[in-house]
Amino acid sequence: MPGDPRRVFPHFTPSHRWRQPSGGPTAIPRRRRIRPDPDPAHHPSLIAQEHDAATIEFLSGVKPARLFAYLERPPDPTQGTKGKASDAVDPPKLVVTTRVPPKTSRWDKMLAFVRDPTKPVHPLTIARLVHATVVTADVAGSLLGVMKGVFTPALQAKEQWPESIRKDFAGGIHRYMAQLTEQTHELRGTTKLYVPSEGYEQSDPDAAANSKDLVQRLESTVIHWTRKIREVIDADNQSPDESLGPLAEIAFWRRRGDDMSGLRDQLTDPKLLATVRVLESAKSAYLPAFLALGDAVEREAEAASDNAKFLSALQEPCEALAAAHAKDVAPLLPPILQIVRMIWNNAGHYATPELTYGLLRKISAEVSFIFICVWAI
Repeated sequence: MPGDPRRVFPHFTPSHRWRQPSGGPTAIPRRRRIRPDPDPAHHPSLIAQEHDAATIEFLSGVKPARLFAYLERPPDPTQGTKGKASDAVDPPKLVVTTRVPPKTSRWDKMLAFVRDPTKPVHPLTIARLVHATVVTADVAGSLLGVMKGVFTPALQAKEQWPESIRKDFAGGIHRYMAQLTEQTHELRGTTKLYVPSEGYEQSDPDAAANSKDLVQRLESTVIHWTRKIREVIDADNQSPDESLGPLAEIAFWRRRGDDMSGLRDQLTDPKLLATVRVLESAKSAYLPAFLALGDAVEREAEAASDNAKFLSALQEPCEALAAAHAKDVAPLLPPILQIVRMIWNNAGHYATPELTYGLLRKISAEVSFIFICVWAI
C-alpha cells in the first residue's frame, strides 16, 4: 500500500513489538511490550490504539521529525457551572501527537522526541537517532536542556563540514549557549557560568594550547566570565529600596549569600579549571583579570553569608511587625531595636553606618506603612 508507514519501518507494529526478520545473523530479538501496572493509580486505560498512528508516523516517515506526549488535565470543574463543582472528576488524558501542542493545552510536563529526518530509524539505531527530553513550564530551562542534550552535541559532531565552518560555528554556538545559560538562571535568581565542552578537558593542556582557534574561543569565554562576575559583584551589592521594609533586606542577603556561594563553587568546577589550565599553558593575557576575581567572590560570599546569619535574628519579630495592628506596634519595637544593636556590636561585615542606618530606615518605613493604612481607613 503506497504511503503505508510499515513499508518504510517494517519491524514496528501497532502492538509495539519488533518483528524478527527472517534468518541471518543480524536477526533482531523480539521485544515484548511492557504492560502497565494494573494499579489504577498508574492510569492503565490511558494508552489507547489511537496513539499508535502518531508514533508510527514519527518513527517511519521523513516528516514530521518530532513527537510530543503529555497528560492533559481535565477542565476546571467550576468553569461553566456557575461555581458548582461536579462530583465526578475526569482522569487526565494521554495525548500523543506530532503537532506542537496549542497554547490552550493543560499540561505540567511533556515528553518531546526529535529525530534526524534524513536517516531511517531502525531498532539498532533508534537509541542514537531518536532523542528525548522533558519539557516543563520553565520554557527557558527546557530550551536549555534540549540545546545541551540534543542539538549542541549533534551539531558539534558534524565532521563532514569544512574546518573553517566548524570553527566559526563552534564560536557562535558557545556565545549563544552562554547567553541562554545566564538568562535561564537569572530568571531563577542565580548566576551560572557557561563552560564550553570541546573535548579538551581530558587532554594535555599544553597540547590543547597549541590550537590557536581553541585558545581564541576559550579567551572569549574567559572575557565573558570576567565581565559577568564583575556585574554580579557590583549590581548585587545594593540593598533593596527602603520602602520595602526589613523583611526585604533579610531576603536580599540570603539570596546574595546563596548566589555568591554558588558562584564560588563554580570557580572550582573541574571543567572550568581545565579551561584555566589551557589558557595558562597558552600564557593568555586575559586570564589574570579573571583569576583576580576569585578573591573578590570569596570575600563577597563570606560577607553575604555573615550578614544573612545576623539578620536572621530579625526574621520573626519583623514578621510580627508586618502583621501587627497599629495598637500592637509599640511593644514590638524594643526587641527589634535590641537585635539591631546586637548586630551593630557583633556583625563583622554588616556593622557599617550605611547598612545599619539603612536597616533602621526600613524598620521605620514598615511602622509608617502600618499607620498610613490606619489613617487611610
